[in-house]
Amino acid sequence: MRCFYLSRNIIGLIIVISPLVGFLCIDHSLLFSAGFLCGLIIGVPLALGCYTLLPFQLWTFFYVLLSCGGWFLFYIRENDILTVGGAVLAGISFSGLALLLPANLIVSWFRFSKTRLLGVVWAAAFACGLLWKILLESFPYPALLAAGALMLIGVLCFLERPPRFLLQNEAQTSPRSGRRLSCLRFRSTCKVFCYTLILSLSLSLALFLVTFSQRSALTLSGFTTLQAMYPALTAGPLCCAWFIERKGVYSGCVLLIFLTEITIMCFGFETPSLWSFHLGCLALGAALTLLLILLPILVYYLYGPTEFCERLAQVSLAFPIGLATFPLLSKTQLLDPLTVNYLTFAAMFLLMISFFIIFSAWKHRFILLKY
Repeated sequence: MRCFYLSRNIIGLIIVISPLVGFLCIDHSLLFSAGFLCGLIIGVPLALGCYTLLPFQLWTFFYVLLSCGGWFLFYIRENDILTVGGAVLAGISFSGLALLLPANLIVSWFRFSKTRLLGVVWAAAFACGLLWKILLESFPYPALLAAGALMLIGVLCFLERPPRFLLQNEAQTSPRSGRRLSCLRFRSTCKVFCYTLILSLSLSLALFLVTFSQRSALTLSGFTTLQAMYPALTAGPLCCAWFIERKGVYSGCVLLIFLTEITIMCFGFETPSLWSFHLGCLALGAALTLLLILLPILVYYLYGPTEFCERLAQVSLAFPIGLATFPLLSKTQLLDPLTVNYLTFAAMFLLMISFFIIFSAWKHRFILLKY
């Protein structure tokens, strides 16, 4: 019976997430819009409250309707109000269905191989998302109806909220030690939040540089940014999960810093070349997928399963906040070489600081769990 529930949840997650990836791939302006990023920021705490208070199937059903409705409003572009509203709704739904739902289900249902299963889910979602992108480009409205129907089938027939007894209970502590432990955990959460925020800011800068220098790179390679990133997006989750299982969570954090530095260095060049464009896109895709897999596993090994849902929502909030700098950079269009050099140097300096931040958070973790 348990094996039935486990396999059913994995299939359901792939069914639900893959259309969301297709929605984002078909229109880059949705992913980079201020409305979508604001929806992500609003949606993370909102999704936590809905996940805790509402019945599971009602919450997932409502979020699927939000995602399809938001993408439809954004796609038709009747007026600016509907476009912004659709982007906000899409961001709210993505924060719940993609950032919180897969991690919570896998951590709660599976005792072992959590990292590997997260890699399998995201690799399959990105691979199927390419198929949804093709269908949505060719047949927008029929494909949207089919995507919504499949997502509803996935949340109603496949996904199952884990029972409460699968979560471990904390040991009883005295009031004084409990207050001290709560303070220490708050400090640790702030460290992980700052680590994620720095990486998100750096990735946002890389996306800005590659987007606005893409024209010169296209004349050299003939590939769009998404096409150059897609091999890393599909193979990256499996490779990153294998690396974390072999080398550990802390090594995965260091690898994420290293990939982000490569991305900044490649896109920070004044005149992008063919090799720097492709290497930067591969590193950017690998860094994005690694962040999606690493963050839930890092939170799990820092705080354990009891506080996982709350801590993950608190830390995940840094991801859209960091990416929200992209619309600000896009409006300013600071592309003169001197400004780009300053921004690149600032990002590299912040990434160096993030290494010491995550080292301190990992060194002072509260529990020891086996990989």
